[in-house]
Amino acid sequence: MNLQDGVQTILGWKKSKCEVQTPSHVVQMIEQGFEAAKGFGQALLLLDRYFLSVPALERPNACHLASETRMHLVTKAKSTWLPTNVPLQKKRDETDN
Repeated sequence: MNLQDGVQTILGWKKSKCEVQTPSHVVQMIEQGFEAAKGFGQALLLLDRYFLSVPALERPNACHLASETRMHLVTKAKSTWLPTNVPLQKKRDETDN
């Protein structure tokens, strides 16, 4: 086990294959913010750049489909962040001509 594996590794110890996977704490926080926003109808959720991840960016869209409440995320992007669902383009080798 790597110390950087985080909570997902620990949660996996007690899970059987048929159990639903627990969302990350970032996604849980966004879901809780969305529940709080329902009282106002709309809200801004300000997050540190640590929270920038593909699941964190996808979760508000799923919440918006199920409710008329609107919550917008505001965060600062990491300078080294790359989308994990977009493949990187490889440099073309000069011998491939």
